[in-house]
Amino acid sequence: MKKPKIKLDKDQLLEFLTTHIEKGVFGLFVLGFIMFCLGAMKHKPYDKVPQQFMDAAQKVDAKVTASTFDPATDVPPMEPLPVARDVPQKVWVTHDEWSRPPFDMKKRRPEPKFLALQDVRVATGYGAVYVHSLGNEDKAAPAPGKAAPAPKAAAPEPAKGGGGLRERALNMAGGKAGAAPAGAVDRPNPNAAVKGKQWAVITGLVPIEAQAKDYRAAFRDARKTDPALDYPRYHSFEVERAEVPVGTAPDADLKWTLLDRKRAEDEEATFSERAADVIDHVFADPVLTRPLFKISGKEHGRSAGHPKIPTGSQAPGTVAPAAPAGGGLRARAMAQAGNAAMANANPSQAKAVEYQLFRCFDFSVQPGKTYRYRVRLVLNNPNYGLGAQYLANAQLAKGQTRQSPWSEASAEVTVPLGFSMLAGGIKPNKQINESKLEVILKMWDSNEAVDASRIVELFRGQVANFPAEDAFVERGDGTAEPKRLSFHTDMMVVDMTGGDTMAMPGGGLRPRAPSQVLVMEPNGKLIVKSELADAEIYESTKQRLKKAQEAAKPPVAADEEEDRPKRRRTEQGGGLSKLNAGADAGKAGKQPRGN
Repeated sequence: MKKPKIKLDKDQLLEFLTTHIEKGVFGLFVLGFIMFCLGAMKHKPYDKVPQQFMDAAQKVDAKVTASTFDPATDVPPMEPLPVARDVPQKVWVTHDEWSRPPFDMKKRRPEPKFLALQDVRVATGYGAVYVHSLGNEDKAAPAPGKAAPAPKAAAPEPAKGGGGLRERALNMAGGKAGAAPAGAVDRPNPNAAVKGKQWAVITGLVPIEAQAKDYRAAFRDARKTDPALDYPRYHSFEVERAEVPVGTAPDADLKWTLLDRKRAEDEEATFSERAADVIDHVFADPVLTRPLFKISGKEHGRSAGHPKIPTGSQAPGTVAPAAPAGGGLRARAMAQAGNAAMANANPSQAKAVEYQLFRCFDFSVQPGKTYRYRVRLVLNNPNYGLGAQYLANAQLAKGQTRQSPWSEASAEVTVPLGFSMLAGGIKPNKQINESKLEVILKMWDSNEAVDASRIVELFRGQVANFPAEDAFVERGDGTAEPKRLSFHTDMMVVDMTGGDTMAMPGGGLRPRAPSQVLVMEPNGKLIVKSELADAEIYESTKQRLKKAQEAAKPPVAADEEEDRPKRRRTEQGGGLSKLNAGADAGKAGKQPRGN
């Protein structure tokens, strides 16, 4: 037989509890009162009576009245007090504000605006660069007729050690930006060899004054200030390059490729000689201004600087941007540089630097190709590692660096094919009634690290290709010698103008108009070469050619050297001898008859 199931009715249960809840609470109160009474009955009463307390107090009073006090024996000896001394002020210096107001009115730290690099420019160059000798004695062999150099000691290894780009830059700069070590220019390292290099140098303007102004505006009223963070400090930079196809191409179609900065740093580490910088150190940054390397037989020139940054040493009134005290590596680098100009200058009349120079080198360029560049600066995060209570946004503390926007793309630059042309003057040719242009063809061989030059004459429509002939060769080690070379440039003279005699007011010498020549390069690009633009390099190269030709002539024997002045007087002064003999005869005929 099945047992009936017990069913609980929620409504009835709720009604039961509502009806009898007061009875349950009263029962619990009565139970607690009973337990309190039982506990009081078990407690023992106090065993002392008031009379006993009175007797104890009288005994203590009688003992105090009968006692005596002797200061010599009852007073313990006291140790001497410490002598007062001056406390250094730095002990009391705190970073927390005293008597702070009940409500903090300062703002939380924002993130300043990071400014992009301005006015990016690119120039190409080539030359024989001094590098650490790694057993390449064949490259550094002496020229014919010269004594062999003394055995070379082991080449100094490039600076090692940890650290990033900034530490390596300071190591290469010797702790001072924009200055070469003593003797780096005039006395090359005897342990150095030469190696042919071709490069593109990218320069630009770092808006250091405007960037520092943005930092000051952002953190002036901040709740948390830190001198090591509240000044712009550059961590590194990034460079992108785009190859421009033949013809015109819109900027949107360019394919930008990030250059390998590690490869460029390794390339710079092989250079053994530093060259004197073209700018003062106050315009240089130890990270953004890459140092100049020494080129055998030439200098970097103005392309290593920027038109808006002065060249050479500056007046005492020019000062570098002042970093706040305690600013870490950047401040130490500027302190090592030693702002000697500011030492004697009047601070009220000092002129701050508006721009610093950005400069880097691209050694991966290929001859004949056209490139455009753009640069992005990388700065240290001014809010890195700070607590969220100081920041407008907790995300601002993440990331050690911040990036500026990309700069505007540079203008197109074409890497030379190894041949170049310097325009000279136009000379009339009366035989064929066609003018001819004198030019200097220059050829650069990176493998041999030689720079050859040759003077030729060209006509309209002529291609500057010439068979093998003795040419003046400058080697990377500074020696010069004639060498039989063929110049195959594939550059054609399309047209030329100039060379006409100009009328001068008042008569006198009538100079010729400077020449210009339109040249088509092998890739089909038309360029204009100007005699005025090439005049300085043209004349210096022409003078070196003449000196090399004179030096290449065979030496004259001693007896022949003695006879040469006599022959010269005989050849050039034969008429003068007859004229002198006639003069002597005339004098004899005018003697007085009486004698």
